Order: sequence, then C-alpha cells, then structure tokens
Amino acid sequence: MRATFSLLNLIVMATLHVVAVVTVAMSVIDAPPWQDLALGGAWYWLSGLSITGGYHRLFAHRSYRCSRLVTGFYLLFGGAAAQNSALNWTSDHRRHHAHSDAEGDPYDARRGLWWSHIGWVLQEELPRDFSNVRDLVADPLVRW
Repeated sequence: MRATFSLLNLIVMATLHVVAVVTVAMSVIDAPPWQDLALGGAWYWLSGLSITGGYHRLFAHRSYRCSRLVTGFYLLFGGAAAQNSALNWTSDHRRHHAHSDAEGDPYDARRGLWWSHIGWVLQEELPRDFSNVRDLVADPLVRW
C-alpha cells in the first residue's frame, strides 16, 4: 500500500516531462542530425521492449526463460525506461494481479483513471515487502 504524497516523485515525474517537451521544442527549432533521431528511436524501442518483454513477461509473469545476457539487457534498458527497478516493478505488478481492483492493488482502477495511471506513482512508498518476488531477490543479476 502507499502512504502519503511524495514531493520527490512529483519532481522526478515533472522534470522528465518538462525535459521531453523542451527537447521536442528544440528539435522543431533546430532539427537534430539524423543520428540523434536514430539513437533516440532505438533507445525508446529498446526501453519499451525491456519493459514489455522483460519486466512484464519475463520477471512478473515468468512467461519464458532466457539467457543471462538477455536478462542483463532487459535489466539495463528497463532501468533506462525510468519505471523503477525490476524488483519494485515486478512486486507492484504481481500485487496488482493478486488483488486486481480490490484492496491491496497498487493501481486500483476503482479509485479512478487518474489514480490508476498517475496518482499511485506520486505516493510515498511504505517499506516494501518483497515476499512476492523471492525468485528475483535470489537472482544476483537482478539484485545488482
């Protein structure tokens, strides 16, 4: 469960979005070289793949197994997506599935669209219980 509003979380989220808007505005004014656009597109794609294929399918649902190299790739680019660590993300997602739209669901949709997409992120975390991700806690690569 979440406790109270977190100013730090708000500052981080606001800063990420302000930087994105300023970057787009600067790109319109002074078009970046194609290499910058290619790198940005690749980074976006690799981070998205790491969240969907890594954090979600591999870590949270254990849908498949893969090599340690692929696991490391998912951990690096998943972290670059600024969606928290694999441990925190997976713990929240497993709690979501264990308590979907009920007490204990970190992003309970009954609390509204704003809460389920943004509001829960802006709350200060209580001490975490990683008992639902013991498999990941035991993995030295994930712990690192």
